[in-house]
Amino acid sequence: MGRRKHYANQARTLVGIPYRRGGRSISGIDCFGLVAMAFLLLDVKLKDPLEDDEGADEQWEIVTGGMDEWRPWDVLSIGPAPTSHIALYLGNGEVLAAEEGPGVIIYSIDESKVSCCLRCVE
Repeated sequence: MGRRKHYANQARTLVGIPYRRGGRSISGIDCFGLVAMAFLLLDVKLKDPLEDDEGADEQWEIVTGGMDEWRPWDVLSIGPAPTSHIALYLGNGEVLAAEEGPGVIIYSIDESKVSCCLRCVE
């Protein structure tokens, strides 16, 4: 089992954290906070592009192709830009996402809703 797949399984432990816009902790988290917290399991500190961190765009590469090309730990942009939502791909068509209302959940992704797939360049 690859490192990313192993940690994708560990990321499942984040299910149930409540949603809070701008949240970055287990007391409340939004979609970027969830992805950033999950990446900490890999010892990767993500730079928040919303805070204009220098080099944030250099951390990512665009993955072309559909679900067949996605790997665990890829970040999916769901919905139309610029108001899209992000989620962490776990593999087998499942994503980990922070949603208003239910908080952190896992669900099966509809590939047609994904506008972009990004892979962290470690």
